[in-house]
Amino acid sequence: MVQIETCPDFGRNEKVKPARKFWIEPDFLYPLVKGAGDIQECYVSIKKDLYVLVPNKGITKQLLEDCENDMEDKPKCEGFLAPIKTSLF
Repeated sequence: MVQIETCPDFGRNEKVKPARKFWIEPDFLYPLVKGAGDIQECYVSIKKDLYVLVPNKGITKQLLEDCENDMEDKPKCEGFLAPIKTSLF
């Protein structure tokens, strides 16, 4: 388990919510690369301590179903993402 803290001030939402901390499984955490400014030929600039949670490997129906199955083994990640999933569908 790793403890993460949200960074609401990095979003585009006008209403900035306070940062929150969560314990999750680290399986889906990857270093954050924000855009073209972070990528150069043969070089990637990774911001220290900034990560992104990527639970799926693609957006095909099968890959999304695989993601849901993977989440069954990761209840902390699933709990963290549940409110987001609910708001999308």
